[in-house]
Amino acid sequence: SAAGAGGAGGVGAGGGSPASAGLCTRKLPVSASCTDDEQCASAHCVDGVCCDSTCGAPCQACDIASSLGKCTSVGTDERREAPHPNAGADGAPRREGCIGDESCRGYCGGNADGSCKFPQRDEALKEGECTCAGGDCAVGAGTQARFLCDGKGSYTTETSSCRGFRCAEDGTACRTTCTSDAECILDFICQEGACADLRETGPSCDGDRTLRTADAADPDCSPYRCPSGAGDCLKQCRSTDDCVSPSVCSLAGECVAPLSPPGVPSCSCRVPGAADLGERGAGSPLLALLAGLGVAAAARRRRR
Repeated sequence: SAAGAGGAGGVGAGGGSPASAGLCTRKLPVSASCTDDEQCASAHCVDGVCCDSTCGAPCQACDIASSLGKCTSVGTDERREAPHPNAGADGAPRREGCIGDESCRGYCGGNADGSCKFPQRDEALKEGECTCAGGDCAVGAGTQARFLCDGKGSYTTETSSCRGFRCAEDGTACRTTCTSDAECILDFICQEGACADLRETGPSCDGDRTLRTADAADPDCSPYRCPSGAGDCLKQCRSTDDCVSPSVCSLAGECVAPLSPPGVPSCSCRVPGAADLGERGAGSPLLALLAGLGVAAAARRRRR
């Protein structure tokens, strides 16, 4: 009927409800991008993707490219990683980080339970320090400090004495070898690459003129030398090498000051009739002698 037709047309004109109205929307599968737990079928939006679990340990993550959506332990001992932050919609991290100080801080190293690993006890927090009383280590022994991780995220400080060695030039540790006495502190000498205590070795010559002694001023052996490795100054000489320059060794075996050469007046020979060689700047006695011999030879030829 017209009424029926009109009724049908009225329903069509009303347009009906939207296609999605009153329908349930399918939730996102694992590995799909998300911003909220409600979007995921797993109810876990972690690291920006729908994850198969809460994945909340510090060193777990769901955004690993090779296993996207699967909670995976992060890092290895060879390739240490920091925890993935799992930022929320406001950008704030929702995953707890590893605790610790500087290079002793925990890291993600592949623990199956996603817990943090920590540097071992022999790993250093930072470079060591070597300090001396007075700053230059000339008198007192240096002290070396090492800052070592404790395996729990913090560190301990271990100190040791440099004994007879001075601090290394970079100030991070004690010297461990020496090539000269200058690399040892007072009352120590360099022997075979090590700083030896004069209180144990006894007096020792420096190879020049000084006798190194413990707990006293080092005596100067001049005019005699103090041969390297000897325990006392020389008391006699066999040659000038046993004396400190400019002293020389006398016939009596004593190092004495050298004698000044006596003054020798200059002399020249003059051949009669010849020009004064000294006046011409040729004051050599040898030249004068040769000139005289030449004149004598000429005279003999004339007499023949």
